[in-house]
Amino acid sequence: MGLGRIWRKKPLRRPKKTGSARRRRQLVHRKRLVAMGEDAKAVGKMNPKEVRTALNAKRKSTARAAAKAAKPIVKPAVKAAKPAAK
Repeated sequence: MGLGRIWRKKPLRRPKKTGSARRRRQLVHRKRLVAMGEDAKAVGKMNPKEVRTALNAKRKSTARAAAKAAKPIVKPAVKAAKPAAK
């Protein structure tokens, strides 16, 4: 038994992405980028793709810095001097 036409219509199975949701996501991305330290005027002039790329680069650099700060510094073991033979 086959599936009816209603199950083949994609928006019924998975809703369409709306323009308002996209604009809301882009606004959230811009706010996050400004909160990470970017200049608000510079972020305002970026297109959405540039914002996403900058956000990803900032995320990676902060993660790298956090990992570097959390990494313990291991000093090489120093051998003890042998006592002089009597």
